[in-house]
Amino acid sequence: IVKKKVHPSVKIGLNTVIYDNVIIRKNVKIGNNVTIYEGTKINENTIINDGCVIGTNGFAPTHDNKKKLSTTLTSTGGTSIGKNVIVGPLTNIDKGTIDDTVILDNVHIDSMVMIGHNCKVEKNTIITTGVVLCGGSKIMSNCWIGANSTIKERVKINKNNLIGISSVVLKDPKSDGIYAGNP
Repeated sequence: IVKKKVHPSVKIGLNTVIYDNVIIRKNVKIGNNVTIYEGTKINENTIINDGCVIGTNGFAPTHDNKKKLSTTLTSTGGTSIGKNVIVGPLTNIDKGTIDDTVILDNVHIDSMVMIGHNCKVEKNTIITTGVVLCGGSKIMSNCWIGANSTIKERVKINKNNLIGISSVVLKDPKSDGIYAGNP
């Protein structure tokens, strides 16, 4: 296990916990009451606001032979956050189950967003308040995801899409569109 590597320019708020095997690059600002779990990489000029949880195990319950709910699987992937990303207060980003959960450069995530395990959010995307990205969903570049929307697991939102407020996306929409409701 690698000890945490935190650049000396990083600003860390009160009551923040950073586990081992975490890399945080220069000019990152981390708010109060944040938890950053092992296997997380945060790149330059990123802001993690108060109360965020980054890199926790995703929700992946299993059943035993008698169909009884068993423990959640332990994730072995990590979490990678790009440059110039803003993560709003009280946002959770799960680590990947095997591969990393990835947030690329210049992504802005509003408050109270849930990003599930194995998700990928590409460059220049805006995710507004209360959005839920279920495990394995992919948001391509230059998208806008409206407040309180839910993206079903393994759904791919193609580039240049706008998903309207409170939408529930159950299948892959096409590129360059505006989608609302249950597209």
